[in-house]
Amino acid sequence: RRQRQMCIRDSSHSGKSILSYKALENGFPIISDDVTLIKENRDRIDILPLYTSIFLKGRAINPKPQMFKPAVLKYLVFPKQTSGFNLVNKVKKRVDVLKRIVPQLLWSYERKVKRKQKEFVERLCNYPSFELYWNKDFLKDHFIFREMLNEIVQG
Repeated sequence: RRQRQMCIRDSSHSGKSILSYKALENGFPIISDDVTLIKENRDRIDILPLYTSIFLKGRAINPKPQMFKPAVLKYLVFPKQTSGFNLVNKVKKRVDVLKRIVPQLLWSYERKVKRKQKEFVERLCNYPSFELYWNKDFLKDHFIFREMLNEIVQG
């Protein structure tokens, strides 16, 4: 089975935990739910596992630690719950990617480190990025989830 290695990033209450849970329900390994460790290499960016519970409204899911797998970053996904249609939209403007990822990173105050962090953010902006608008049907239907992931992978 083809692995889908993506980083799901966005603000609180956007649906990151629900997407992690849906991935588990569909048999996909996950890297982490809330805090993601990222390691920059010369030719790729590695995402390292951080075992944690997945907190959903009113309950906590405790996946087995072996479900948390390291991965190589391939895509950035920005979820947003909507009352409209389920939709995958490719983010075309670099500035839109920057607006989404910059607030999510930890920053140093040291000038030398800050420069390296800025270069890293620039590198992240080169990855294919997608907005994933999802509604309640998305939670009930595994087919919709898989179709949306396929659209990102093929996108």
